[in-house]
Amino acid sequence: MGWNAWLTYRLTQTGNNAPANNEDVEITQQTLTDYTSDLTAVVEQMRPSIVTVITDGEDSRTASGVIFAAENGVSYIFTTAEVVAGQTDALIYFDSSAEIRAEIIGFDYGTGLGLLKAETEFDTAAPVHGDSDLLEQGEYVIALGGRRKNTGTNMVSFGIVSEPGFKRLGSVNWLANIIETDAEVNENNYGGPLLDVGGELVGMLLGRPSGSTGYAVSINEMKYVFEELRQDRVVSRGSLGIICRNVSDLKTYEKNMNNLSLDLTDGLFITEVARNGAADGFLEVHDVITQINGVQIRNATELRSLLYEHQTEDVLTITYIRNGEQAEVQVELK
Repeated sequence: MGWNAWLTYRLTQTGNNAPANNEDVEITQQTLTDYTSDLTAVVEQMRPSIVTVITDGEDSRTASGVIFAAENGVSYIFTTAEVVAGQTDALIYFDSSAEIRAEIIGFDYGTGLGLLKAETEFDTAAPVHGDSDLLEQGEYVIALGGRRKNTGTNMVSFGIVSEPGFKRLGSVNWLANIIETDAEVNENNYGGPLLDVGGELVGMLLGRPSGSTGYAVSINEMKYVFEELRQDRVVSRGSLGIICRNVSDLKTYEKNMNNLSLDLTDGLFITEVARNGAADGFLEVHDVITQINGVQIRNATELRSLLYEHQTEDVLTITYIRNGEQAEVQVELK
């Protein structure tokens, strides 16, 4: 994102130096033009992968959706769980104006995701999947909604990543990998894609905004849910009920303050233990998880993968470090 920093610097310098010389003005205008053109190109490229989902009945609901996978005339579409819960099928309105009935495969309240399957006689395209674990605070993102029938346009908003992290959605035990953003999120783009400025899919917008902050479930969480729903129509996983940071991301002063060895580079540093969660009473804030069932856990991605391989009531043997001492504890997942 070096060019973003350069743009900010150049704009600041131009604003602080009066009068700005013609070269400064010309460079700044050209940079802004290129920047806007890049975003416009990303939006245009993404449009065929965004749909509108409409359910029938007295409780008809509408949301955006994003094509997550497409092959051999079959499109798998993610939208919000609230829209598809209790339904068997839905009408999919594509960017081309085509309308297709889609089967609802399943939904997951723990992540707010609902999956549909549509068979088409025309080609569809899924966006490139990014890696949400690489997102950083302050990084630019684009939020998009499905095409509006009355205007033929998509809702587009732009902002930054306020905070990537984990949150509990409603009363479900699972702590989902959620991206907070100040990009506009409302009823016109719930279920739509969240993109990085390179046009890669990094999340799906959720209908749970809080104040000026919008939420999106991360692409890396979506990948796990997709495989579970496509194969089994339900998501089975065990929840440990903790929020943690990768030890590899801790600064030197953070390790010093928490009495962690500077040589410790792998593992999970616990920052929160959910009340009445599986780990409550067994693990504590500032503990460092190093192994589970004898297998090294280096980061949050490996923990998330392991939890999706287990179910509630499975018992895990967790190796952790507390106050410089290594210990083990058995925890039953919820």
